Amino acid sequence: MSRQLELLESEINYFFKDKDLLSLALTHSSMSSTNNENLELLGDSLIGLAVTNFLFHEFNDQDEGLLSLLKSKLVSRSFLSKVAKRINLGDFIKVGKSVANDQNKSHSILGNTFEALLGAVFLDSDFVTASNLTIALIADEIGTLSLDDTKDSKTLLQEELQKRKLSTPNYNTDQIDANEKNQFKSTCEVKTLNMVTEGVGRNKKEADQEAALKMLNKLTEND
Repeated sequence: MSRQLELLESEINYFFKDKDLLSLALTHSSMSSTNNENLELLGDSLIGLAVTNFLFHEFNDQDEGLLSLLKSKLVSRSFLSKVAKRINLGDFIKVGKSVANDQNKSHSILGNTFEALLGAVFLDSDFVTASNLTIALIADEIGTLSLDDTKDSKTLLQEELQKRKLSTPNYNTDQIDANEKNQFKSTCEVKTLNMVTEGVGRNKKEADQEAALKMLNKLTEND
């Protein structure tokens, strides 16, 4: 396992002084009662502050509303999962058999583990180091953002469907587990296409947004 951890450290260009901290960051709750959930909480706050600081200095000529939308995009579960996939984080996560083959949970686990990883970096170093690493890891994806990305996914989906003269989407959101970080599951259905996507999130809005983003991606893939 130590060799595997070195591969991940090389991928993110950060080498832990405390290897046990890195191992903990990669341990999902389905694997052990000693897991990365507290590191997720820390990493979530760290990423939010790092991104806000970055946007404030790089886009200080933009209004507050635009910066808020950009921040929402950059700290979303979908965006962080995309970064996690790029660094092959899924190859290193330790999960139990109950979720190992659950595709619905894998997306969420990737984003959560990415947060835990950054939380572990903070504890292993300091805020400046962890903040700089956060921005370095998401830099490639930041460069791909366009003005359309400042709109929320539900708005973008609505506009795309109207452009195609298709029916508006229907959303149905349920609370799935009050003890889980991602408590809500949303389904997005476009009846004229007979297509349904699912999203999960810490609240109804986040779950709806993820479901809408997946529907947008499906529409693009089918073009």
